Amino acid sequence: METSHKRKINYFKIAILALLAAIVILSVVLTVKSCQNDAGDRKPVMVNDTATPSGTDFFTAETPGASASGTELPGEEASTGNPADGDGSFGVSSASPEASEEPFGTAEPASAATYTPAPTNTPTPAPTATPAPAPTSGGSDTNTGSSATNTELMNKERKAPATQDGLQDVIISEIMSSNTKFIPSDGSYYDWVEIYNASGNPVNLSGYNISDRIKKPDKCKLPDVTLEPGGYYIIYLSGETKTGHASFKISGGESLYVFKNGEAIDEIEVPKDLQHDTTFGRYGKDLIYCVVPTPGAANSAGRFFLLSPPAASVKSGVYTSAVTVSLYATGDIYYTLDGKAPTASSQKYTGSITVTKPTSIRAIAIKDGELSGESDFTYIVDSETSRLPVLNVAANLASLENGVFKDQHSPYKGTEEEVLLTLIENGEEKFSVPCGFKLHGNDTRLEQKQNFRVRFKSQYGVSKLHYKLFDNLSISEFDALVLKGGSEDWYRAIIRDELAAEVVRDTNLYIQEYRPCVLYIGGEYWGIYFIRERLDEEYVASHLDTDPESVDMIKSCGELDAGSMADYNELRNFINSHKEEIKNGGEAYDYVMSRIDYMGLIDWFLCRGYLGDQDISNHRVFKAKNADNIWHYAFYDLDWSANPGRENYGTFSYNGERTADTFYAALIFNKDFQAKLMARAAELMETTLNGPVIISKIDKIANMIASEEPRDTARWQRRSSSWQSYIAGLKGFFDNGVRDKAFLDDLNSYIARVNS
Repeated sequence: METSHKRKINYFKIAILALLAAIVILSVVLTVKSCQNDAGDRKPVMVNDTATPSGTDFFTAETPGASASGTELPGEEASTGNPADGDGSFGVSSASPEASEEPFGTAEPASAATYTPAPTNTPTPAPTATPAPAPTSGGSDTNTGSSATNTELMNKERKAPATQDGLQDVIISEIMSSNTKFIPSDGSYYDWVEIYNASGNPVNLSGYNISDRIKKPDKCKLPDVTLEPGGYYIIYLSGETKTGHASFKISGGESLYVFKNGEAIDEIEVPKDLQHDTTFGRYGKDLIYCVVPTPGAANSAGRFFLLSPPAASVKSGVYTSAVTVSLYATGDIYYTLDGKAPTASSQKYTGSITVTKPTSIRAIAIKDGELSGESDFTYIVDSETSRLPVLNVAANLASLENGVFKDQHSPYKGTEEEVLLTLIENGEEKFSVPCGFKLHGNDTRLEQKQNFRVRFKSQYGVSKLHYKLFDNLSISEFDALVLKGGSEDWYRAIIRDELAAEVVRDTNLYIQEYRPCVLYIGGEYWGIYFIRERLDEEYVASHLDTDPESVDMIKSCGELDAGSMADYNELRNFINSHKEEIKNGGEAYDYVMSRIDYMGLIDWFLCRGYLGDQDISNHRVFKAKNADNIWHYAFYDLDWSANPGRENYGTFSYNGERTADTFYAALIFNKDFQAKLMARAAELMETTLNGPVIISKIDKIANMIASEEPRDTARWQRRSSSWQSYIAGLKGFFDNGVRDKAFLDDLNSYIARVNS
């Protein structure tokens, strides 16, 4: 019994000891697990929910030395002034021996980044947007690698370009897509590309082309210049047709190609984050961000990746109350709130920013002399939200009032100021790009609610907007846009000009596409606006799938707007010397009809007359030599059309008898042309120039902006009559068949007078 009892006691002790051991082991496991979770919470910095890239952020070469050419090159004194400033000369350099290829330097770990903790308060978002998760404080530098400064990199050996596949031909060496201070041409600064002869023989460049489109290899034929082995040649990417210039521009995200006999032999894609006055190019066989541009010479050492741009704790979007934004980056952060590009001289970030009105933050980071790319964040803080897309112009309002807005009495001229243009739709930022901002138009400058023009230029950072703005267009690149607030119809129906475009959409006329938005400028609500295409040579090039330099555009029946007057004057002179032959038909008549889009001409007169617009001198015709090479008609600026009380007015007769259009004035006396005109009138009045059809289009456009109209009216203190009454008056112009009958009577009586 005793022995049995002692055994029971021993088993109990063993059980107790085993339990204690299990507790200790579990405690250790939980501690390790806690540490792992703590480390795992250190998330990557996020920009709009996208982690910033990690990896080696620069390139170094181990062998120091002089330039490959043995001469002092632009950019070697980068730390003391503006490198590579030139006199505009470009072209061939003497052959330069290629430097020996040396291995990369060994990457060194970067020091850990220090971040400001995320704000504790949570903004109240509108239904269209939500705050982004704030990055956790702490973490490590996402740009690992050597801590070499720009100066140290500049002391590295320069290397002539080469390609990975060893192509021994004409190749791209270096490219700049936003230039404000390097190698000026005629006093202006343009984007540029440097071409290099990688072969062992002299090459005549006339056998090569460059282009920004793989399917259009002939956009720029290189000049008849012989490039020696190891020689460099600069081509300005200006959009101009002068010798040494290409007829296109380049932006980040686009590719540049070299063609030989129609076949692409070399390509470089320009990084989207390539900064002002910096280049991307070849350092030996590697593609790098060059520390300092070296046009006409071997490239300096540089970086594989740029320092990551700042991230923000709150996503861009629409918010109903103030938001507090924290910025995060490796290094110091500098930012602006006035739409200007940030620099090292901008406001230094020291703590969170509270945003209480529509505001855009543009920010960069700087570490050891290296600048990051720019990031920007737009917050539309407004207690009243809109169903329409939001377009924000980030700018200093006082500066605009002292510059841009003072240009009311300077038609087609005036001050342009850099701004940041951001489109937010359904709570999401669709694009945010720097651009030039100025007044647009002539008489509308004197109105209370003005129109504006935005222009995308290399000097501001991008030479084109890359975004599919309009559902009805396949075009997704824009050099400029117009923001129209109703023009001279701003205090009435607002939509007259957009209605005219909608009415003639399916005719032979060219229109400026449109879409409504709510506009904010400098933190203030600006009301209902329509984003429109700008009618210029870039518009023509896009719509005719050609190049801007091939476009001729004539305004007001005889004033040059773009290109050359030569072809227009030649046809006009032919018409003036063959009027009788044109009237009677035959070869002269056929020749004129073959040189113009005569159905566009007919549609222009019929539609303008039916809509009751008498501004007949507001006239644009254009052609493109590299497209169909015939004159086309554009339909625009009809904000004084369809005025109630003038339904019975003979606008077609008025326009026909007063036009200065040489083509129409001669052709209208020809019986065949008259027959085409009358047949087209009958067709259009069945399908397009038709009261019920037009009224349905009025309802369509009015419904787009109806929810926003009360606030627009309050903003601009529109005249005492309500917006609804102006819409009713606009409909009344086309109601009950009154306009149809008056127009037909007028057209018939006009043709009778022509033939009398």
